[in-house]
Amino acid sequence: PFFGLMGLIISWLTKKPLVVNAHNIEYQRFKSLGVWWWIILKKYEAFVFRHADAVFFISELDRDIGVKAFKLNYEKSFVSPYGVSIPRKRKVDKNIFKKKYHIPEGHSVFLFFGKMDYLPNQHAVENIQKYVLPALINIGLTDFTILICGKGLPENLIDGSTKKHIKYIGFVEDLEEVILSSDLLLNPITSGGGVKTKVLEAIALNKAVVSTAEGALGINKQVCG
Repeated sequence: PFFGLMGLIISWLTKKPLVVNAHNIEYQRFKSLGVWWWIILKKYEAFVFRHADAVFFISELDRDIGVKAFKLNYEKSFVSPYGVSIPRKRKVDKNIFKKKYHIPEGHSVFLFFGKMDYLPNQHAVENIQKYVLPALINIGLTDFTILICGKGLPENLIDGSTKKHIKYIGFVEDLEEVILSSDLLLNPITSGGGVKTKVLEAIALNKAVVSTAEGALGINKQVCG
């Protein structure tokens, strides 16, 4: 909604309708991050949405939350899901991929990716190190590598003691290759709200995703399990 006030002013001056495309309910995202001014954002967001002529949400869940939280007219709210292009059929050589990133040949590859300068993704990396890795080891798994990619991860979040199983490779030019070469996507997101597009992109490439409930918000579980 950050351009909302500008949009309203332009709408009033030009007497043209204003349509809002809401990729997230922003106050919820900032509330989950512990930002104190989320309540101000909620009031501002409600003001913009109520004065818009139509609001498109990314999921039915967001629409229901938006209608209730902002006292929005249901008749002017709609759902416009995040679209994913169906990718071309592409084969990758996993052995070449593993050599490229120095992953042991017999290892399964569990992937997490995203913009690492984004706080919810940083929290997810901490969750991988504190909870996911010990859980995998405790059930007796040994031949696996957790691959983390995306630029901007602060160095203090890289725990050197986990390097046997966790490899951070930073920004990658060909993310599709990385997803296809991995065995599954990890999505241990616990903050941020909204639909996680990384999950949809992985599913579009026919990859299994293991996610927290928070990380699967807004995704139709009847379709993808």
